[in-house]
Amino acid sequence: MKTNLENYLDYQRKFNRMESIIDSWAVEYNLEKFKPLIDDGFSNEDIIEYFAVKLDKFTDKYLLEIEANREPKTVKQIMKEHGGK
Repeated sequence: MKTNLENYLDYQRKFNRMESIIDSWAVEYNLEKFKPLIDDGFSNEDIIEYFAVKLDKFTDKYLLEIEANREPKTVKQIMKEHGGK
């Protein structure tokens, strides 16, 4: 079982890695766009659920685009990857 400190360090490492990939100012800027939802009375949980659904749809669409643009492999390439000649 992880301690609170271990959990904190895990989150910190993960978040630091994320912020090394994207700019934290961009996240902060986009979070500003949620102010009207807060002003309207939506809870953090409501907003998180909304964002999670939007993120899931975006991720599905993005992964499909990646798959559609991927070069098909030849039988020879597949055989080589699996130790064949």
